[in-house]
Amino acid sequence: ESDNGVMLISEKGKKHLKMIRSTYDEAIPDYELRRKKRYRNIRHILISELKNLFSNYGVYFPFRLKRLVLKTASYRAYKSHSSEYLPEHKFMVLFLHFQPERTSNPEGLMYANQWLAARKLSQVLSKRGISLVVKEHPSTYRNHFSTIWRDVSFYQGLVALPNTSLAFLDVDPFALIDKSIAVATLTGTVGFESIVRGRPTICFGRANYKGITGCRFVENKKDIEDAVDDILSGVLSANDRDTNKYFSELEANSFDEYDERINTSLKAIQFAIKHPCCSGLTNLDTKIAL
Repeated sequence: ESDNGVMLISEKGKKHLKMIRSTYDEAIPDYELRRKKRYRNIRHILISELKNLFSNYGVYFPFRLKRLVLKTASYRAYKSHSSEYLPEHKFMVLFLHFQPERTSNPEGLMYANQWLAARKLSQVLSKRGISLVVKEHPSTYRNHFSTIWRDVSFYQGLVALPNTSLAFLDVDPFALIDKSIAVATLTGTVGFESIVRGRPTICFGRANYKGITGCRFVENKKDIEDAVDDILSGVLSANDRDTNKYFSELEANSFDEYDERINTSLKAIQFAIKHPCCSGLTNLDTKIAL
């Protein structure tokens, strides 16, 4: 153990935690950074998609055009309801997931429709004089847009909830975390980032970090009430010592040879497909890239 009583963390691990504890510009995920550099803003994305739509006219043109129209309307609805100003009193922030994605469906359990999580949070928080701020995931509009998970009515339903507001799409998420009393998410990485930055987290799904000190898994309204009350009383809180210990244990039970393990698994799958008992599937082996 180190001088502060926690297991030693590798230099790579220390660098990662330091990055999360610094600024969002340093901690922004690579995939999000690439999209941010490619597109100046959402308006630029919509214009680019419109140009691409008419330059690749085909049988799916009507469907793609409809999706772009709905995406534009949905973005305008979010923008019109969002604000750069945060509540001056206590608030909790709910970070939405990009959808569709495994992290919300199935891992978000019954809260794959994230409005349900927002509604229960709002009901509990409003009775305690606490506001709920909802932050959309930027990839919702920088990535492939799904009309199943987002539309105008989705955002209208959010702002109709008591004491609930929407944050600007490009607001600094770390600033939201630091100014809030806690973070809520289904299973998002932002929940772990919140704990590293000293804010407790409520998770509605099977988050892989839900065992860390400062995180509370909730399933129903009673769970949320208990979690919020524990946050307000200081029972549910995050601290660097326990976070460092959790991270060191995580490293101790992890391995670095990820790519090699994956390649070995793919080779085993390809070998199995070529087995006589799988003769009807032999055409699939060409689809497995080694």
